[in-house]
Amino acid sequence: DGICDDVDDCVGEYDDCGVCNGPGATYQCLDGMMTCGIHECPEKEFTLVLNNGQNLISFPISLEEYNNGDIEVVFTDPRIVGIIGDGVAAAKPNPETCEIGDCWEGSITHIDPTAAYYVNIDLGGPGSETFTYEGLSLDNETLIYNLRSGTLGTGTTMVSFPFMESNVSIEDVIDSSYSDSGQIIEILGEGVAASYINGQWVGALADSGLSGGEGYIIRLYGDPIEFQWNPIHLTGRDSGGRTSIKLKSTTSQCNDSVAFNYNPNGRGCGGNLFNYECCDYNVGER
Repeated sequence: DGICDDVDDCVGEYDDCGVCNGPGATYQCLDGMMTCGIHECPEKEFTLVLNNGQNLISFPISLEEYNNGDIEVVFTDPRIVGIIGDGVAAAKPNPETCEIGDCWEGSITHIDPTAAYYVNIDLGGPGSETFTYEGLSLDNETLIYNLRSGTLGTGTTMVSFPFMESNVSIEDVIDSSYSDSGQIIEILGEGVAASYINGQWVGALADSGLSGGEGYIIRLYGDPIEFQWNPIHLTGRDSGGRTSIKLKSTTSQCNDSVAFNYNPNGRGCGGNLFNYECCDYNVGER
């Protein structure tokens, strides 16, 4: 009727996002584009390089287009024969003869965006294979990590790193309130680790930083908590929408299945969270 009053849906005007008197596009995508939300951002390409044996990985993109992370769709290569997570696992009993969509057996059916996994690929010898995935960047603000505590007041949780960036300083993404309180003072990657000592993160992982596509293990001291990574500022982000992460199994005189026997409730030889059966291993190699 030409009069703005309480019978109108919006007294004013709708912004570009359909919000009455709203601020417009306020979500900034990785490439700097301003949109109404992450769902309007362009998809990113994620390249995963798996080396022969076990690889500690996570996915920094949404796997919605892969049947919401269904492992039957995500891991179709017959040479990928096993996945281990926190208290869960899956395997391909007949990788060479099974039909795609009916290969995996076990307690893992879908990839959890907050979780990390050991993915085992059998290439028949030294080497690597590259896999490419496309999807939206994960929305870190919506991801909650439930960190566990064991019977002795400490526990470990395998977590994803939900960013596309590489070599991110630990102190940039783990809030100091966690480390200063003594709750999170240890974090492990594949063959590397970092500890919070005298107010700073030290160790090989502290030197290299955290990278998208890699998985990590956080040791929690105290009661279970809900954890979130601090957001990464856009400065220095790769606008090309591509990240390539190369993961290398820790070298060991043991076979792969022993070298990566994850022990969430205690420490193996050398003070690590894995049971290496006291084999020789190079903790500085990635």
